[in-house]
Amino acid sequence: MKTQTIKLFFIALLSVSVLSGCLKDNDNINDLPRAFLLMVNAYTPSPSVIHVVDNNNLQSWHDPLKYSTYRPAPGYLYVGNRKIKTISPENKVLIDTVYTFKDKSTYTSFVFGTAEQPKQIITDDKAIENLGDKAALRFFHLANNTPKVNVYLDSKETPIYSNREIESELTGENAKHANFTAQKSGKINIIITDENNNTLIEKSKDLVAGRYYSIILTGDKNSTEKPLYIGLIEQ
Repeated sequence: MKTQTIKLFFIALLSVSVLSGCLKDNDNINDLPRAFLLMVNAYTPSPSVIHVVDNNNLQSWHDPLKYSTYRPAPGYLYVGNRKIKTISPENKVLIDTVYTFKDKSTYTSFVFGTAEQPKQIITDDKAIENLGDKAALRFFHLANNTPKVNVYLDSKETPIYSNREIESELTGENAKHANFTAQKSGKINIIITDENNNTLIEKSKDLVAGRYYSIILTGDKNSTEKPLYIGLIEQ
């Protein structure tokens, strides 16, 4: 299993097994059925969250998963039906769900939403055959108070994603949104516009050929504390 340094959205750096390595190398050293999980916190109402799987904390209370950061689960998850809870710093259960994990598979959890309606989507991440000199991208709309958005690369000519509404479990875990698509590698400028095609936010990034990235729009259009933000998750 390959490893690389995962960049947090803002400043922190963490070491994590990468998606491309996991998907290309399915050899299991111990021959035990297990899965890999990457966790993303885009939940704006709270400064951090804790994930609990079958009563086992995936983060500690001293080192929770802060807003706009991501990290892998410590080790692998056993396959089968796993009970997953997302808990606030006040020890309030925000989300309580059951998800079925499959052997030799890679997943990403995204927590987002409002205080009234916390949400979580868990994607079953699939590799692209013959990615070659391109990078693999997908996009999730996880921001609040921004009904529909479009996503462009470099110029506002042809969107790579159009009229994307805020995700739900039905859209986020659907293959149409969860699957990666091949896009050009190298330096790109991500442009996100509203439904009237007014630019909301932009971000430049160098995409490495052969690598996988999730673009997310998080934050709140009406917030000065947590404004709209483009997160680029290197997987």
